[in-house]
Amino acid sequence: MFLEGALRYLKGEVEEIQYQKPQMVTADLPLSSKVAELVAEPEEPYGYCTNFLLEGQKLNPDKIRKKLDEKGQSLVVVGDENTVRVHIHTYDPGSIIRYATSLGTLHQLQIQNMDDQHVSFVEMQQKRLPASEIAVVAVASGGGMSEVLHSLGAAAIVPGGQTMNPSVQEIVAAVEAVPSKKVILLPNNKNIILTASQAQSLTSKEIAVVPTRTLPQGVAALIAFNYEGTLEENVQAMEEAIAGVKTVEITKAVRSTQIKGLKIKKGQFIGIVDDEELVAAGDSITEVLFEALGKTDIESAEIVTLYYGADVEAAQAEQIVQEIHNKYPEKQVEVVSGGQPHYSYIISLE
Repeated sequence: MFLEGALRYLKGEVEEIQYQKPQMVTADLPLSSKVAELVAEPEEPYGYCTNFLLEGQKLNPDKIRKKLDEKGQSLVVVGDENTVRVHIHTYDPGSIIRYATSLGTLHQLQIQNMDDQHVSFVEMQQKRLPASEIAVVAVASGGGMSEVLHSLGAAAIVPGGQTMNPSVQEIVAAVEAVPSKKVILLPNNKNIILTASQAQSLTSKEIAVVPTRTLPQGVAALIAFNYEGTLEENVQAMEEAIAGVKTVEITKAVRSTQIKGLKIKKGQFIGIVDDEELVAAGDSITEVLFEALGKTDIESAEIVTLYYGADVEAAQAEQIVQEIHNKYPEKQVEVVSGGQPHYSYIISLE
């Protein structure tokens, strides 16, 4: 209990380390619903999502990255001098392909019209959501993270996270805003689980809380959701899914302290596993990130997903992805613009 309080103190979630009595938060119903504020806005489309594997000789991933950087958005270039994988959102895939074929041979080429995908997604949501027996309401901070959860099927997003935990009234308002009579809540933060549970007694709808402690657990839970399953079946499937997810979070210490032998200075980067165990601290974000990864069971993970925050440039995240790929070449490494505040990186290991 003391270590948990110390970690919250270090992250700036409490003003001082102390024990506090639980407080019951109540709300008066009915509550007004603000759907526009609760449902994440779709990310602006960027033309064509273009993916391919480039094979050649003496390829230079850094040079390829610089060449393509001005040709689109969400660029990811990883590989070595013989094989390079490219992902980019662009309005002109032809120019990308012409440049790539001048360097070598293309394989696994995929070009998808993101505008069509977006329209189809919106139409699907409009048709499916009102008829859905079960809706999922998730808590998230950051436009990218909200869009990820929304695109995976979350009917409503409640803004919240570190230092900005939503109230029970806001969660109930989101529950009332969705048309389904049965709702699954994903708190996505250990400090919000109790608040989400309190919402159960403040609405006539049937609510189940899946105790997701991190945003990657929320993503895994949504992937496991089955629209044809019952509430109980989905809760069980989601809880099984989140049990297989490890989360590493990289943030900055807001004050100096010492925890479990680690001397931490204000402003240093710290690495946290599963939102509860501080495992690394230092001045270099890259060193802290890899030290934290080393403290997890990363060898058993198949997929590593890097969500980079509002304070990180895309090029910085791409460099981290390159280094992860170099250190763990057998892992599938993905990168997503999470846009989350406070956390420079949130890493999911599955």
